[in-house]
Amino acid sequence: MKTPHEYIDDIERRTDLYSKLTEEWAKCVAIEADFYHNHRGEFKSDTACQKAFNRTEDGVNMQVIKAKLKSNEKQISAGKTALRLLDTEARNLL
Repeated sequence: MKTPHEYIDDIERRTDLYSKLTEEWAKCVAIEADFYHNHRGEFKSDTACQKAFNRTEDGVNMQVIKAKLKSNEKQISAGKTALRLLDTEARNLL
Protein backbone atom coordinates (compact mmCIF):
# COMPACT_ATOMS: atom_id res chain seq x y z
CA MET A 1 0.00 0.00 0.00
CA LYS A 2 1.23 3.48 -0.85
CA THR A 3 1.86 6.12 1.76
CA PRO A 4 -0.07 9.40 1.63
CA HIS A 5 3.05 11.16 0.34
CA GLU A 6 3.34 8.65 -2.50
CA TYR A 7 -0.31 9.24 -3.43
CA ILE A 8 0.27 13.00 -3.41
CA ASP A 9 3.39 12.65 -5.57
CA ASP A 10 1.48 10.44 -8.00
CA ILE A 11 -1.42 12.92 -8.18
CA GLU A 12 0.99 15.82 -8.79
CA ARG A 13 2.76 13.89 -11.56
CA ARG A 14 -0.52 12.95 -13.22
CA THR A 15 -1.84 16.50 -12.90
CA ASP A 16 1.28 17.80 -14.66
CA LEU A 17 0.82 15.21 -17.42
CA TYR A 18 -2.87 16.16 -17.68
CA SER A 19 -1.86 19.79 -18.18
CA LYS A 20 0.57 18.89 -20.96
CA LEU A 21 -1.99 16.66 -22.66
CA THR A 22 -4.56 19.46 -22.48
CA GLU A 23 -2.13 21.75 -24.33
CA GLU A 24 -1.73 19.09 -27.03
CA TRP A 25 -5.51 18.67 -27.17
CA ALA A 26 -5.94 22.40 -27.77
CA LYS A 27 -3.54 22.21 -30.73
CA CYS A 28 -5.53 19.29 -32.14
CA VAL A 29 -8.77 21.23 -31.84
CA ALA A 30 -7.23 24.03 -33.91
CA ILE A 31 -6.07 21.52 -36.52
CA GLU A 32 -9.57 19.98 -36.59
CA ALA A 33 -11.17 23.39 -37.10
CA ASP A 34 -8.76 24.10 -39.96
CA PHE A 35 -9.61 20.72 -41.52
CA TYR A 36 -13.34 21.52 -41.33
CA HIS A 37 -12.80 24.95 -42.83
CA ASN A 38 -10.82 23.52 -45.75
CA HIS A 39 -12.72 20.29 -46.42
CA ARG A 40 -16.35 20.67 -45.25
CA GLY A 41 -17.54 21.43 -48.78
CA GLU A 42 -16.30 18.03 -49.97
CA PHE A 43 -18.75 16.11 -47.75
CA LYS A 44 -22.53 15.84 -47.57
CA SER A 45 -22.67 16.14 -43.78
CA ASP A 46 -20.72 17.22 -40.72
CA THR A 47 -20.62 13.59 -39.61
CA ALA A 48 -18.92 12.51 -42.84
CA CYS A 49 -16.40 15.33 -42.47
CA GLN A 50 -15.77 14.30 -38.84
CA LYS A 51 -15.19 10.69 -39.85
CA ALA A 52 -12.77 11.79 -42.55
CA PHE A 53 -10.84 13.87 -40.02
CA ASN A 54 -10.77 10.95 -37.57
CA ARG A 55 -9.02 8.86 -40.23
CA THR A 56 -6.19 11.38 -40.59
CA GLU A 57 -3.02 11.17 -38.50
CA ASP A 58 -4.10 14.28 -36.58
CA GLY A 59 -7.54 12.80 -35.96
CA VAL A 60 -6.06 9.57 -34.61
CA ASN A 61 -3.66 11.56 -32.43
CA MET A 62 -6.60 13.56 -31.09
CA GLN A 63 -8.44 10.37 -30.10
CA VAL A 64 -5.32 9.00 -28.39
CA ILE A 65 -4.92 12.21 -26.40
CA LYS A 66 -8.59 12.10 -25.47
CA ALA A 67 -8.20 8.56 -24.13
CA LYS A 68 -5.07 9.53 -22.17
CA LEU A 69 -6.88 12.52 -20.66
CA LYS A 70 -9.78 10.32 -19.56
CA SER A 71 -7.40 7.74 -18.09
CA ASN A 72 -5.52 10.43 -16.17
CA GLU A 73 -8.77 11.89 -14.84
CA LYS A 74 -9.77 8.52 -13.46
CA GLN A 75 -6.34 7.83 -11.94
CA ILE A 76 -6.23 11.26 -10.29
CA SER A 77 -9.71 10.65 -8.89
CA ALA A 78 -8.69 7.21 -7.59
CA GLY A 79 -5.63 8.70 -5.88
CA LYS A 80 -7.75 11.36 -4.20
CA THR A 81 -10.22 8.71 -3.04
CA ALA A 82 -7.40 6.63 -1.58
CA LEU A 83 -6.11 9.70 0.28
CA ARG A 84 -9.58 10.38 1.70
CA LEU A 85 -9.84 6.76 2.86
CA LEU A 86 -6.44 6.92 4.54
CA ASP A 87 -7.44 10.19 6.21
CA THR A 88 -10.70 8.72 7.45
CA GLU A 89 -8.94 5.62 8.77
CA ALA A 90 -6.37 7.75 10.57
CA ARG A 91 -9.10 9.87 12.18
CA ASN A 92 -10.96 6.77 13.33
CA LEU A 93 -7.82 5.40 14.99
CA LEU A 94 -7.41 8.50 17.17
